[in-house]
Amino acid sequence: PQREIAFEDSFDADINNWNLQLDNGSALNVELSHATDALQIAPQWLLTSDAFTVKYQQFESLNISGGANISFDVELPADYVNDGSMAIQLVIEDSNYQPGYTGYASVSGRPENEYFTLTFEDIGPQTNYGYISGSFDFANLAGIGLQFIAAGKPVNVGGNILIDNVTVSTGASVPISPTSNTSVLYASADDLAFIKSIDSNDIRSEGMSYGMMIAVMMDDKATFDKLWAFTKTYMQNKEGNTKDFFAWRLNATAPYAAIDTNPAPDGEEYFAMSLFFANNRWGSEEGIYDYQSEANAILNSMIFTKTASTRYMMNPIYQQIEFLTSFDVASFTDPSYHLPAFYELWALWANDNNNYWHEAAQVSRSFFQKAGHPVTGLFSEYASHEGAPQYTDFNSLSHKSAFDSYRVIGNLAMDYHWISKSPDLLNIIDKQVSFFELEVDTYGNFIAIYDLDGTREPGVNYRGEGRNAMNGFGATASAQPFSDEMLRYLWEQNPPTGEFRYYDGLLYMMSMLHASGEFKIHKPQ
Repeated sequence: PQREIAFEDSFDADINNWNLQLDNGSALNVELSHATDALQIAPQWLLTSDAFTVKYQQFESLNISGGANISFDVELPADYVNDGSMAIQLVIEDSNYQPGYTGYASVSGRPENEYFTLTFEDIGPQTNYGYISGSFDFANLAGIGLQFIAAGKPVNVGGNILIDNVTVSTGASVPISPTSNTSVLYASADDLAFIKSIDSNDIRSEGMSYGMMIAVMMDDKATFDKLWAFTKTYMQNKEGNTKDFFAWRLNATAPYAAIDTNPAPDGEEYFAMSLFFANNRWGSEEGIYDYQSEANAILNSMIFTKTASTRYMMNPIYQQIEFLTSFDVASFTDPSYHLPAFYELWALWANDNNNYWHEAAQVSRSFFQKAGHPVTGLFSEYASHEGAPQYTDFNSLSHKSAFDSYRVIGNLAMDYHWISKSPDLLNIIDKQVSFFELEVDTYGNFIAIYDLDGTREPGVNYRGEGRNAMNGFGATASAQPFSDEMLRYLWEQNPPTGEFRYYDGLLYMMSMLHASGEFKIHKPQ
């Protein structure tokens, strides 16, 4: 339900993030639904020994080692209260799904058909539990809920239960991160924040760099600095073969250890560009907030860093961005990593290698001519440096137009608007506009995944919110009649929510900034 749930500060709970569990072989049927902005539970009791649990599990893990008060606003039907047999107890769960149960409370004497607050005080290691896993991690509370136990209640005593306004008070000195069914931004300390990939429950250099770009475009220096401080603290490698590169993937819970220390080069690109814009918009300061120095250091690493296990991030033969720097994977590129508009700005603003970046922009524009399908204009997720679709054994979609390649039409439009006014890039955009117009005319909609020739991926019937957003981004450069429709699809699109809101939502946000005129070059003072 879209109602307040407070964890020091507060966040909204969405019904999709409540989970239901039937307990002890229970025979009852239970439905969860949304009613009057609260969680509505409609149980059909079949046995007097029935029990069930509802748990909320979509929040940053909490440390309750020092104790916490947990409360729920609950409304019970009059028949439940009058019968008086049923009991309720608190359920807690750690990040490893280990459970604990405590606070067994009778419903007898509770208010009828109105909310009352059910509070469980000083929940932590010192609490007397009915049951608690021996390995329960009180530093990582990751689920809270209530267990409803018939305890002899007759099966014909019924009605619906409502739950609202769930609160955990930890007394922590650091504000607990707000979260919701729309949020991807989380605080890890007063001056640190991160963007989380919700579906994979990790932190990615892609998302951190996108978050910084969005923040600088929105003139939000406070958020920008928190994201950059987190990136420098936890994501930039301090030693080893990938020293100074940014680990592309971290755990989403403290201490935010790297899952893979190898870089994803699009992260480096967006970090550098957002830092240059930050310098131009706000001015550089000292230390890690010397944005210009940090940006130049990243560019130098991209061109010159090579170790026993790490290839150059910018391929020295093709002068193109690599997909991966690790020698464990063959050398190839990702069309969505090609950002000629960025390279041209680095040619103007970088301390060194200016002509190199100007040449790299020209190389990428030529690459787009080879990598785009001659009829549909679609691009594969990965491609050889010659532009051919790249097959891999770790991504079955690597040779198809899928999630990474959503971004290419936006990259084309960005370079067209910001820098090049290239008729060749516009021709590719127009091909995609014409292709998606044909898809809508033929099928009533376009979908998320295609072969490059436009063959639809079997079993895929959804549009893809990220594709829809980036199509609108790209369509701003086209004069084709259907480009207006593609832009309208973006403008009318709701902000992505739910499990996949990280990638789709960030693409949506950047596309909306571009369409509204706010995704733009910020020049030096």
